[in-house]
This record gives sequence, C-alpha cells and structure tokens, in this order.
Amino acid sequence: QSRARLPPAECQPLMQTPPEPASAGTPLVVAKLAPPPLPHGYLERPRLSARLDLGLADATKLTLVSAPPGYGKSVAVAGWLASRTVPTAWLTLDASDNDVTRFVRYLVAALRRVRPGAGDATLGLLVAGTPPDIEQLGSGILAEAATSDEQCCLVLDDYHLIDQADLGSSQVGYFVEHRADRLGDVSGWQDE
Repeated sequence: QSRARLPPAECQPLMQTPPEPASAGTPLVVAKLAPPPLPHGYLERPRLSARLDLGLADATKLTLVSAPPGYGKSVAVAGWLASRTVPTAWLTLDASDNDVTRFVRYLVAALRRVRPGAGDATLGLLVAGTPPDIEQLGSGILAEAATSDEQCCLVLDDYHLIDQADLGSSQVGYFVEHRADRLGDVSGWQDE
C-alpha cells in the first residue's frame, strides 16, 4: 500500500494567487482553488488513474468523473493529481457560482495558479451593470491560458451544481470545445 503525497510545489501556502483588481468585488474564497486534502491511508484507484492518464495523453477535451454522492470523486482526482507532475488549476464549484461574473473571477483565479497573469484582459471585460458576452469571455480566457507550451489540467469539481444556462451550455461548453490541446479538463459530476 502506497500513500500518495503532494509534491513540494503543491504544498505552498494557498494565498499565492495574485490579488484581484479592486473593482472585482467581494474577496474570493481561496479554499475553492485547491484540491481537498488526501485522507490518512488514501489508496490510489489504479483503474480510474489509468483512465485519467489516458485523458491527458490523448488530449481528450473533457474527462468526466461521475458517481453517486460520497463515492470520493474529488479525493480520487486529487490523489491522482498528487501522484502526477502536471500543473493543475483546481476550482471547486458551488451553487453561487451560477453567476457569470463570479464564475469567471474564480476560473481566472484558478488558471492563474498555473498561468500567472492569465485573465487580466478577461477580467476587464466584466463591466458592472452590463451582461457579459459569454463567447468573448471564453475566447479571452482561452487566449490567456494558452500562453505556455506546458500542458496543464483544469479541474471543475462539483460541476453538477452549475445549472444556469449561460454557464452550463455556453461558457464551459465554449471553453471545452475551443481550448488548446495543452489544457486538459476534468470535471466532477454527482449522480443522484
């Protein structure tokens, strides 16, 4: 039995995300930008790990991890990542992330962990009182995330909580469909 450990680079303090512009509104909850800690005695799931590895190796646009509540989807993905060297942007979603502006702010903050400086222009598109153009936001985020040749992984944990049509079908769909091959996407989905 081997216990996966986080590489030293992943153990750095969570407050390393660059500060948001003053106009961004309420502060971000930094804990949403990190995978859950691995429990004592964590055992890697070899079959799931092999399938997740395949998703990165063949540049699959989206890998969906789906299981009923309590089956350990988040911990399993976190454990897989802990035993890999791929840089990861992690975002744990909740029902309040159905707001487009909030979702984009968190997505940019997550991407900044692997692509420092990404999102500056995209955040500038979020003008108070004006409905954001989903396609423009998506293309802006993608352009800024593609600033490196290094592969990275984006995890959208608890994606099933996103039910707003603009985010569910437009923003995330656009992002997954048009993303660069160097950006793998793993989403967690809860079966009811």
